[in-house]
Amino acid sequence: MNQWVKGSISIYLALMVAVFLTFAGALCESVMTQTAKNRVRTQTQLALENVFAEYDPELFELYHVFGLDLGRYGSGSPDEALRARLNFYGADTSGCDTDAARYLSDHGGEAFVDQVIRYMKEHNDPAAGSPLSGPDPGGAAEAGLDQIGQEIRTISSLGTQIGDDAEGWALFTDTTGVLGGIVDAETLMPAGRHVSASAIDPGRTVSGRTLTGGFGSFRRDISHPARERVLFDLYVMEIMRNAAGGGGAAGSHVVEGVGIDLACDGGLAYEVEYILSGKESDQKNLASVAERIIAVRFMANLTCLSQDAARLAEIESLAAFVTAAAFVPELEPAVQKALMFGWAYAESAAEVRSLLAGKRIALHKTSDRWTVTSAALLTFAMTGKLAATEASDVPGGVSYEDFLRGFLTAMNIDLKAVRTLDLVEIGVNRMRADGTQFKVDQCLFSVRMSSSCRLPRSLTYRFKTEFGYR
Repeated sequence: MNQWVKGSISIYLALMVAVFLTFAGALCESVMTQTAKNRVRTQTQLALENVFAEYDPELFELYHVFGLDLGRYGSGSPDEALRARLNFYGADTSGCDTDAARYLSDHGGEAFVDQVIRYMKEHNDPAAGSPLSGPDPGGAAEAGLDQIGQEIRTISSLGTQIGDDAEGWALFTDTTGVLGGIVDAETLMPAGRHVSASAIDPGRTVSGRTLTGGFGSFRRDISHPARERVLFDLYVMEIMRNAAGGGGAAGSHVVEGVGIDLACDGGLAYEVEYILSGKESDQKNLASVAERIIAVRFMANLTCLSQDAARLAEIESLAAFVTAAAFVPELEPAVQKALMFGWAYAESAAEVRSLLAGKRIALHKTSDRWTVTSAALLTFAMTGKLAATEASDVPGGVSYEDFLRGFLTAMNIDLKAVRTLDLVEIGVNRMRADGTQFKVDQCLFSVRMSSSCRLPRSLTYRFKTEFGYR
């Protein structure tokens, strides 16, 4: 007896097995493709991170800044050097294109300033009572500089009330030749000190040569508000040397001993003064800064002198003596004005000499703190030579570094950063032992690359990788 068995279930399963096998094959193919994509992308990203891990050690040790010196890998272009290092770490760069590159010197040293501000925020310990701690980093320090600036502006406004005589001023400048941009830095140095003779070639600096610029744009904004830029000024005062012997955290790594009159092996001894003035020699930079301080102090001293009856009487006596001896009594009023200007200038020069000796001076001048005597004034009037006198130290007064910080605050941030990079480049090259030349315009800060690679079954995978120092 024949027995019939229905086969509908077996046919259905056979059809479903085919569907499942197709789906499983597609799933496996997708997994293989995605795994290949992840492998290539991860390999490229790891290679990029390994390359950036080769940051310049001297740059970080001296100036606490990260940067990848691509010039260290050969004489080719920075892009060729980057590709060579990526290939060394196993990345396939045959299909790579650099979409964007940012160097330390780009946009007025924007990346350099970003790292400096971040370093200063992290470097200052709130527990140590730093002026940078709290919800407003840099606010306290900025307020202090604002106070100094306000005092200087107040002194300047008081000086305009004196009614400066144009004839007396012209006589003073023409006969002495010490104002109007001419200051002998050597005569302003304290006893036993000499002006550094160090100089640099301005045509080889970052601010003086044509730079290799970056290109493209990045998502991360590295600009900072103006209130935080005061941190850059504090960094400059901490890291860079000045003529009063302050700062120099970076220079202490390469210059043995203490002092500012040491040879700098192609660098500058007065680094903060260079940032402010941008001249090629220490002597010119110090003279330029001294001129600024004298200009500020001149008005304060002229105001004080115009209110001092005893010294005004001495000026009248000296003017009468000089004009009588020269048989030109009609010039007595003009000579009086010239002597007043000369006495204020001589007192300002004495204050600068005191500041360079590490002393502090009173921002508001009073008669009891006057230093230069009428005899020294007469010598100055007759010979044009300043007496080697120094103002007395005033506890709680204004120091040389205070004036430098005030001048830095008023300076354009881009110019300030580029001149600082001049000194950074010089400092790193002085530390290098392998003979290679460090250039900040070949020092990579961040990069974004587009890559393409061939996958199985003639597929092309395109992806982007980006890395930069934070």
